[in-house]
Amino acid sequence: MQHPKHILEQLNIRPRKKWGQNFLVHQNNVQSIVEFADPPEHSNILEIGPGLGAMTETLIQIAKQYIAVEFDPILYDYLQKTFTGKHVDFIHDDILNVSISDLFAGQTFTVIANLPYHITTPIIERLLAQRHRIESMTLLLQKEVVSRMLAQPGSKTYGRLSVWIQSLCNTQKGPTLKPGCFMPKPDVDSQVIKLMPRKTEMNAAFFDFVNILFQKRRKTIGNILKSSGYDTSRTDETILASRPEDLSIEILATLFRQTAI
Repeated sequence: MQHPKHILEQLNIRPRKKWGQNFLVHQNNVQSIVEFADPPEHSNILEIGPGLGAMTETLIQIAKQYIAVEFDPILYDYLQKTFTGKHVDFIHDDILNVSISDLFAGQTFTVIANLPYHITTPIIERLLAQRHRIESMTLLLQKEVVSRMLAQPGSKTYGRLSVWIQSLCNTQKGPTLKPGCFMPKPDVDSQVIKLMPRKTEMNAAFFDFVNILFQKRRKTIGNILKSSGYDTSRTDETILASRPEDLSIEILATLFRQTAI
């Protein structure tokens, strides 16, 4: 792969900070991410934010159909001219505006993405809405976000994001990438995570309930529920004396059923 510096010079552009552009520099990092993602051969692959195509060259060799969504108009033009094939398609748009349900003609697909840190959650929300069709999502994120996704009860980082992701997906932690792996260098470490959606229904009311609890995570469960109008008569006193960060997903689900308004 060419160094991003040389491609950017050819295109006469600089990385756009407002779009969260941080380009992978080393081929070994690209290879480690693709190997960790392990997309099945001849599968449908959706790449979000291909940038300068660091992973694109490898992915189009694996894919039955490859679709990438790129927001930057100059990079979109570059990608279209550089990577061609009947099974290769680039969409110039914001992924938040793309109708993911219309991609791949209703077939299952794998997602690989280097997501802009500032819109990570809304993108994952849109993807999880299509999780019945997604085999896996391999995401390069801020390391701190991955830590919160994987956090366990009793830790300071365990919260709404942990419960949301772990309720809907099996998870696997991947390689850590230092700032020097990118151009420009971000201020923090990055990490790869693989999310494998479970065959489970998304209960919006349960996640609303979890949000209420973790908005007041320093208060006890009893105080939070009573102030929010929930019935706590069927809940054990030890649970009511606990704080949200101490309760597993299973206990939170039981609590939700017990205290339904």
